Parts: sequence; C-alpha cells; structure tokens
Amino acid sequence: MISEKQIYTLAQSRTNNITFINGEGSEVTDKTLINRAKRKTITQTMMLKLIDIAKEDNNPELEKAFWNTYHCQDKVITKDNKLYGNYCKNRFCTLCRSIRKAELINKYYPIMKNWNEPQLVTITIRAVPEKYLKSRIDAMLRGLTKIIDKNRKKEERGNGIKLIGIKSLESNFNPKRKTYNPHLHIITASKEMAEIIVNDWLKM
Repeated sequence: MISEKQIYTLAQSRTNNITFINGEGSEVTDKTLINRAKRKTITQTMMLKLIDIAKEDNNPELEKAFWNTYHCQDKVITKDNKLYGNYCKNRFCTLCRSIRKAELINKYYPIMKNWNEPQLVTITIRAVPEKYLKSRIDAMLRGLTKIIDKNRKKEERGNGIKLIGIKSLESNFNPKRKTYNPHLHIITASKEMAEIIVNDWLKM
C-alpha cells in the first residue's frame, strides 16, 4: 500500500543515468508475479478494444487515457527483492484498481473489524451497450438508495434493521460484444443485512 506519508525515493546509479524508484514496492513472489501478469494481460486486451471505440467516437483524450493504461507497469525495476514501477492510476486499469481496493479496505478496516459477520454482496444487471451505461448506473444507484431508505424507515418504526455497509461501483467490459456490465460490491455488517439487500434487489 502506498500513501503520501510512506513515499520514499531510492536511486540506482547506472552508467549515464539515474533511475528513481517511488513507493514501498511489491514483494517478489510467484503469486505476485502471476497475478500481475494476469491483470496486465486482461487490461491490455480490454484497452485495445476501448482504444478502437475511442477512435470511432473521435475522442482523443479518452484514447490517450486508454493508451496510458495499456502501458501501465510496462517497465518494472527490482531492488531488494521488491518490484517498482509507474502506475497509470486510472479506474479502468485492473492493476491500479486492485491497489485502490486494498487501500479502501485498509481505510475502513478499523470499522469493519468490529462487525460480527461481515458479508460480501454483489448486485448487478444485464450487460448493456455504451449508450445505456450511464442511465443503468444511475438507475442502480437510485435503486440501492431506495432499499436503504425503506429499511431505515422500517428500523425507525421498530420492525426492521438499519443497513450498514460499504459499496464499490464497478463495470466490466466485454471486448467481443462491446457491452458493459455495471455492478455494485457491498460489504455489509451482517448476513441478515446481506440477505435483505439481495431480496429487495431481486424484487426491484
């Protein structure tokens, strides 16, 4: 995990230049390398398709962002059995997204560790073309808000429980069909809350 307070700089001298290394780096293990290679392959496959779409839409700014992600962690440096490299920090990068998730989990862990039985729930809808993506995401967020509000009112009347949790919005991209699958990952404080969300979502 990298934070501004933790960032330090190392320098490796070479014949005619100096390479600067930022951050804490990742431990070099077989698991780390395999996971990194998988994410990199998935990301580059997706980016090439998304670059084509950006070109079709005549959107050079987005095309540039996709190329930036395509080259994320292209060059890595090893020092003291750790890997270092530059990250694109784009939300659609699987490498950077995994780091962002870990940082968020660490941020909320002091709260979640007090939950007796935290549960992971994923709610989703059918995959849609790009032109429907924003409206579907807006509808999903409105739907979740309705579920939360309904159960809060039931709790206030004394015949329900207040829903407590942390949500993360994501969308997968299918490069063959050029469709998007938005979904919400929610960590709830109990199994009962998780079941309420799933049941209310399916009814909706």
